[in-house]
Amino acid sequence: MNPVEFSLALNAVSTILFAIGLFNSSSISVQIGVLNDLTDTIGLLIMLLSLRSVRRSFKYPFGTERGVYITSLIALMMFSGSIVGFAVNKISTSIASQPEVHSTPISLYSVSASTALNSVSLLYSLRSLRRNSGDPTTKGTIVDSTADTLAGLISLIALYTRSPIVDIVGSLLMTGLILGISLSIGMRIYEVLVGRTPPKKVLKEILDRVLKVDGVRDVNVFKAAMITEDEYLLILEVEVDGGISVEKAEKLADTIERVVKEAEPRFKHVYIELVPVRREPPTYKRIMSEIDALEE
Repeated sequence: MNPVEFSLALNAVSTILFAIGLFNSSSISVQIGVLNDLTDTIGLLIMLLSLRSVRRSFKYPFGTERGVYITSLIALMMFSGSIVGFAVNKISTSIASQPEVHSTPISLYSVSASTALNSVSLLYSLRSLRRNSGDPTTKGTIVDSTADTLAGLISLIALYTRSPIVDIVGSLLMTGLILGISLSIGMRIYEVLVGRTPPKKVLKEILDRVLKVDGVRDVNVFKAAMITEDEYLLILEVEVDGGISVEKAEKLADTIERVVKEAEPRFKHVYIELVPVRREPPTYKRIMSEIDALEE
């Protein structure tokens, strides 16, 4: 089963269990946990619907996968904003009054079951990531499941101790966790949407391998961008000896493309232009220095 589908099913049940805990307790941590689980369920549903609509056509030559990032970013902004706003309001009120935390065995059992389900979702997503390390949706479900599991543990501690201080501190930790994860995910999505380059290590290896191809004299243009986290684009302008036949030029271009895709299969789109050798200093050295200057 797709990790998103599996996480969606477990998250829906987890939300119901957390809600049962909410009706049997007065903990702010549980309230924030319910809202977090509910927004995650809606977010996963949006992501799943976006994945189902992915397609390629002449109108969308690179597919509609980036739509998943756009919908995820919109959902992230809406849901994280609502959670943080709710949490700040509740925490500020509780700091002033410090109301007693009420809990029952039912609330403890239901939140425990919810936390266990989120842990199962996390383990399933981690297992799926090992099989497909470049899947961005699986990475997203791992982040969600991790946050939900930690939120569940914090809520359990608050319910068990029944301490207003523990509940307030736990709520602050949950709010900070949700805000931090949201900002991290949002930045990652933004970088993909604006076409950030793939990791530095990948770029250096690709450039090095291209330069080692027999017949390649220099690389003048080396532009790489992420279409998605699992799909890269590469544009090359390569210098070759003048007077090369059309047949040899085609074979050389095919060889370069094969070398690139063997080194990094995520380069699904490779465009190569062959030009005669120029009487200028090697350009690849400048390109390599620019790669070295990139942040990790």
